[in-house]
Amino acid sequence: MNSRVRELAEVKQQWRTMKLDAKKNMSQVKTSIKCTGGGPKPLSPDPETIDILSMIPQEFETDSNVFDSDSITNPVVQSQEQSLVNTPTQDYFITPGDNNENVQENITPLPLKMPTEIVRRKRKLTFNDVNDNKYTAKREERDLTRERNHILVSCIKEEHGLKMKNMLEAHNFIKEEYNLKIQQMLLEK
Repeated sequence: MNSRVRELAEVKQQWRTMKLDAKKNMSQVKTSIKCTGGGPKPLSPDPETIDILSMIPQEFETDSNVFDSDSITNPVVQSQEQSLVNTPTQDYFITPGDNNENVQENITPLPLKMPTEIVRRKRKLTFNDVNDNKYTAKREERDLTRERNHILVSCIKEEHGLKMKNMLEAHNFIKEEYNLKIQQMLLEK
């Protein structure tokens, strides 16, 4: 390529890019082969792509389902499955003398479920229980929250009242000071 010196990280990145491009090109070729439908034969992958793919290990699993007509099957797997299918199995012959007398069926009957009586209890109305001390956890938490809020509101009101009182006193002091200054100016004249 060029005579520039490259770092190891740059070389690795270039190799990753080349591998990905080769895989992408090969995938496009395989897809176009499947999609021809009797048309013109698609272009084969370029030699560089084939060389790169031969250098790298196959990182993806290939589909080897014999019963899937869309998949690319692996001949080794296919022959193994055919050998498993062709293995001799024990043959069963039915003779005319056989009948169902020798067959025993072990069926355990299910216990019968009798419809039981549904016990209905009267529901207690909550608005009648004013003095009842049976609180639920949520109700207790809600009551505590309300109490906390009432305390906070009362503290804020008291603080506001004290601030207003202090502001009025300060205003009155300023007013008295102003009146005293006016009287002093009148006396000096």
